Amino acid sequence: MLGESFGGGGALQLAINRKIYYSTADANYLAVINQPDVLGQECDYQANGVRVERCEFGLPQFIQSYFVDIKIEAPDVCLGDATFFTQSASADYDSILWEFGDGFTSTEDTPQHIYSIPGEYEITLTIHKENEIIVETANTVVYPLPEINEMVILKQCDDDLDGYSAFNLGEVNQELILNGEEYSISYYSNLSDAETGVNLISNTNRYINSRPSSDIIYARVENPIGCYRTAQVKLYVSTTQIPAEFKIQVFACDEMRDGIGLFDLTQLEDEISSIFPPNQQLDIMLYNSLEDALEEVNPVLLSDSYVNAESPYSQYLWVRVDSRIDNDCLGLGRHISLEVLEVPFVELKGGLLCEGNPLLLDAGEGFDSYQWSNGESTNSIVITEPGIYGVTATIEYEEITCEAYQEVEILGSGLADLIGVRAEGWDRMDNLVVVEASGSGDYEYSIDGVNFQDSPKFENIDPRFNTVYVNDKNGCGIVEGKFYILYYPRFFTPNGDGENDRWHLGNANMEHGYKVSIFNRYGRLITQLTSQSLGWDGTYMGRPSPSTDYWFVLERFDGKRFTGHFSLRR
Repeated sequence: MLGESFGGGGALQLAINRKIYYSTADANYLAVINQPDVLGQECDYQANGVRVERCEFGLPQFIQSYFVDIKIEAPDVCLGDATFFTQSASADYDSILWEFGDGFTSTEDTPQHIYSIPGEYEITLTIHKENEIIVETANTVVYPLPEINEMVILKQCDDDLDGYSAFNLGEVNQELILNGEEYSISYYSNLSDAETGVNLISNTNRYINSRPSSDIIYARVENPIGCYRTAQVKLYVSTTQIPAEFKIQVFACDEMRDGIGLFDLTQLEDEISSIFPPNQQLDIMLYNSLEDALEEVNPVLLSDSYVNAESPYSQYLWVRVDSRIDNDCLGLGRHISLEVLEVPFVELKGGLLCEGNPLLLDAGEGFDSYQWSNGESTNSIVITEPGIYGVTATIEYEEITCEAYQEVEILGSGLADLIGVRAEGWDRMDNLVVVEASGSGDYEYSIDGVNFQDSPKFENIDPRFNTVYVNDKNGCGIVEGKFYILYYPRFFTPNGDGENDRWHLGNANMEHGYKVSIFNRYGRLITQLTSQSLGWDGTYMGRPSPSTDYWFVLERFDGKRFTGHFSLRR
């Protein structure tokens, strides 16, 4: 590659900057390999690296010892630890001098030095060899140790007076640290384990002291670099100042009848603080369990809406009292009981109020007082109007008053007001009956009193039916109405056997003012009938008429005309 670039031979020379330069005769540039320790194209070869006046066949000679690669190693340490210095030069030199950057020096080959102040230091190594002086520098960092309290105190109440209790060691984490920085903190039973970081205490949330009444453990406070300091943590178990007989009961009503109540805990702080001397700065907290109270986690808020969701019907709360000044535990115990009081069920049955028939609403027995939405105060009321009725039933306990509320909607209904029944058509196969009714109920209709339908219309019914029934679906009763449909027989047999001996309109007696004219096939008027007529007996002028078809014309009282025909059979 070099030959191709310059077209001939040349000279290579390693410079003090660790680059290799290449020169050829009569050239105005030096080629340079910027990264000679890297293989391939990554070595960064530049053909016109440095411009010069003129090159001959070589570059100036240098003392090769200037290019001896002497490396210094000075690892970073924590304050108080010794820094060990090493160098890679061979031992055949006349003298060596280490300068540590803080005013101290050493002529040892591999010295060690303890810095008194944290920081970054520049180390200088000077080597004399014959007439040569070799100087190399490096940097080292001395990291500061965590700023901590070397001794803290953690106090815990004794829940059973045996001198032992469970400590939440994490409570002193912030007290250990002085500068507010983030450190990892671990705890150990003895100083040796804390210094070496072995056998740490794992159950820091519930550590039980190994000696009664007081104990000492050790904390190791370590920064992200690994620099640490240890502190002594003194544990004290104090006797609770809350008397064992001190009890507070809080009551709530079982409004949903599921054992869950809504408790008002806002007065408890004053009741508990009253057993301590006045003017003390106290932190009073409640917990669901002894474990939470000892660890001081998951406190119960002193609100007016605490729900005993995890323990239906009854529940205990643990009280913990701490001094706000020094976090000393002054009291611990299960002193609060929550009781859910029974509330009888009020069941108002919904119903239907039929017009003219009063309805009784009964809230049942078992309450001390009742208050209805209509102003009445008895356990049952009689109503005459539809609407929404509610009752608040109250039971008086010694400690609390519980209420149950229930409401019901009463719908109104009643018998139908039958306006009329309209019948159209007069043929057995072509008629229509329409029932017209009104009222507050929900109605259904029938013409036989058995089979009911929602529609008030009946088509092509048997003309022999003459009664319509309107039923209130809500049970308030049935009203009836009469109707009729005129119709005519298709034939008659006047043979004196008592059956079909006369021909007349069906339901003839139901309508007045009509006239029926009967004609033979030649148009001769045979006879005329009215609603009072017994019917045609099949004779004309006293003699039997022949068996054949006859025609008739019906003229009704409203002027409407209808025609038809029938057969006489003998």
